[in-house]
Parts: sequence; structure tokens; C-alpha cells
Amino acid sequence: MKRFIMLFVAVLLVSGMAVASPSLLGTSGSILTPDDTVLPAAGFSANYNGISQNDSTPQFIGASIGLNDTVEIGLTRVDPDVSGSDPSTIVNLKYLAMPETASRPSLVFGAVDMTGAIDPDGNGGFYAVIGKNLTAFATDITDKPSQPLHAYLGYGAGIYDGVFAGLTWTLSPKVKIMGEYIRQLDIEDVRSADSMFNAGMSLTINEVLSGNISLIDGEDLAYGISYHKAIQ
Repeated sequence: MKRFIMLFVAVLLVSGMAVASPSLLGTSGSILTPDDTVLPAAGFSANYNGISQNDSTPQFIGASIGLNDTVEIGLTRVDPDVSGSDPSTIVNLKYLAMPETASRPSLVFGAVDMTGAIDPDGNGGFYAVIGKNLTAFATDITDKPSQPLHAYLGYGAGIYDGVFAGLTWTLSPKVKIMGEYIRQLDIEDVRSADSMFNAGMSLTINEVLSGNISLIDGEDLAYGISYHKAIQ
């Protein structure tokens, strides 16, 4: 597995780097949290993600579709890779209630694991997120334009059980860096932690494929690849 991860990272770095990809849990977002974006109408994404941990390698296989410009829905298969624990299928839903403008933040409501399939207490992971650009205009870095620094803040139930927040910065059409904080995360047989910080990068491979690499709570490597395309 470690050899596969190193090969995966090498391919990303040689290929050149990524558009936005789904979170590890399948919904559009950062690393383990949803952000304030949704897939566009008829947009489709399919993804595979994994986390290399000392005693297990949890894996996530999912797909999402944009029903219109405000609603995204998807399914993700979560395999904890723990003896005696069966894979679970989670339902994700996202609704853009209010798009961002120059004077106000966006507002998104949704659920990661709507039925509570991976929450130890069986509670649905419903959440609300607001998001806003922190810089008003693009900034030049190494003579290349970058998009505004974007922040989001959310509160969730179920696997989140509290506040989460994130920052994203699209440095170029091919590179996006991400950072997130989760006050509490509890995914049954996968990960349980308080005050978790994650950082990562999304990298473009070509017009339909992207990859991501992340460091989970400063110790475990997460990796993933996703296919994204508008349905004709």
C-alpha cells in the first residue's frame, strides 16, 4: 500500500496539478468537511479516496450529481478496513440556499451521512455552512494569477457534532491548497478525534481527472482521485 501511495503522489507531481475535487466523504468540499459549493446542473463526479493509518487503510468510493445549480446529491461507500466491521453506504445531500455576493456570504444546508450509517450514535450528519472570499481580487504569485482566498464556517451534527471551518486558495487553474479545522470528528471504526487540523492540495491531471493528497491531523496521509464531467 505504501508503494502504491508513493507512486500515486509521483504521478500527480509529474502530471501537473488539480481542479476542485470532492472531499474524502464524497460531497463537494475540502478534505473531510463540506464547503459552501455545489456541483453545477448536470455535473457529475466519481471518486476514490483512502487514508493510510498505522492499523488500517479506510477507503471511500463515491459518486455525486448536480440536480440543478443549487442541489447536489450523492452516495459514498465507506470501508473502515477493520476486522469485524462491514462497509456502509452513506447518503450526501447539499442545497445552496443563498449564493455569495460582494456584500454577503453564501449559505448552504446539507447532510454528510444523512441516515447516520457511520456515526457511532446513529445520528444524521446535518450541517449548515457559510462562506466568503477574504480577498476582493486575484493576487499574483510567481507571476501567475490566483483566485481569492476563500473561507467557510460550518456547524454540523452526527459525525461532526460541532464547529468546523476551512480555507481554500486556488493558486492557478491546476493547483488548489486547502486547510480545515474540525472541533470533533467521529466516524465509526475509521477516525475519532478532537480539535483536528488537516491540510492538503488538489491537483489537476487533465480535463476530467483530478487527484488530491492531504495530511490528516498532522500524521496520516490521505490520497484520492476523482473523475468529473458535465452530463450532456
